[in-house]
Amino acid sequence: MDHIILAAAPPQSLEEARENPFLQTWTAPLKGPRAKHLNDNTKRMLKVARKYKANLTTIRITPHLLAQLPAWYHLSAKQKPIASHTAKCLLQKHSISKVADLVKTSAWLCHPNQYPTHQKNRNCTCQECDVDRNLGCRNPHKCATEAIFRLNLIHPKYNPMKQDPPDGMSLTRT
Repeated sequence: MDHIILAAAPPQSLEEARENPFLQTWTAPLKGPRAKHLNDNTKRMLKVARKYKANLTTIRITPHLLAQLPAWYHLSAKQKPIASHTAKCLLQKHSISKVADLVKTSAWLCHPNQYPTHQKNRNCTCQECDVDRNLGCRNPHKCATEAIFRLNLIHPKYNPMKQDPPDGMSLTRT
């Protein structure tokens, strides 16, 4: 399971934030005009998955794999719509698609000692905020705060920022 690589292009719209119905909280349409985009094999696979209630269940996932889970419609997060200007900025301008992207965007707020030049306002001139402004973001500090908020919505078991320290009970070699 540690060798699974989840890769996709960064989302640009709310619909593109939907990547994988098994790893996110949305359901793929099997009927109607939106289902026409799916081939028959995919529809059949999704029907069988629904029938047998297939989902992601695990005892422990490595922090690397947790970081590769989709950031939007996260399977274990308390759901909050992607309707605010800040959330749309994270999605479209910052190209946030994975949990690792949320962690990276919020780094200077989570580790203030490593980023001493950052100021908690929209006109901050630190290097990280300048990079975000060049992407088209109007308020990088607010986006970083939203990224932390989105990370905190994720259940601790699936949050790479809140992993328990190793307990020495794993059977894998270290």
